[in-house]
Amino acid sequence: MLGGVEAQRRIREGGSGLEMSDIDMAWLKWLVDRRALIHRELYELLRFMESAGPEEIAHAAEEERRNIFSLLIGAAFSLWRATFLSDNKSLNPTRDWKTVLQSAREFLQILVRDNTIGFPQDRAAREWMVGYYLNNARHRMDRVRGQLGQLLPEKRVRELYAPVQNLADMSSDQRLPKDEWDAILQTLSAVREELYRMPAA
Repeated sequence: MLGGVEAQRRIREGGSGLEMSDIDMAWLKWLVDRRALIHRELYELLRFMESAGPEEIAHAAEEERRNIFSLLIGAAFSLWRATFLSDNKSLNPTRDWKTVLQSAREFLQILVRDNTIGFPQDRAAREWMVGYYLNNARHRMDRVRGQLGQLLPEKRVRELYAPVQNLADMSSDQRLPKDEWDAILQTLSAVREELYRMPAA
């Protein structure tokens, strides 16, 4: 565990704190695969916006459709950020609350002292930040679910949200951050495709 002084030095220098010996090839494959997946999802969101046009989306008859699209962008960004912050430790099932809270403490020290947070600071406090971005994506998808209920039958909404619901039914000790990432992305992608299939209002 890095102490406060060492963590501050690491954050100021923008280092990740990862030595090459720390890298696990199975995790590295997960990381490369998920970066590709989330980039594809971001591209699909951009492609839709480019084809439909921001003005058309903004003037869609259903307020819910506009809200959903905006929330999907935020959820996708949060998943992207979580992927680039993650490492084989922050997604590890052995990660514990002591480690997470120490990371949060280091994050607060820098935030209060420097009044600024960028990617190097996010990266240095990744044990807590990964959870922050995953939770942000999850909360946005929860809001999407409420909006979808105005546009789709409840049965269809439940089908789209099955991956996330399966995780919610598990205890927190059984849920792994990387599995949560996968479930959120699977749900986000399914909702996006459903949104695209809806007839224009």
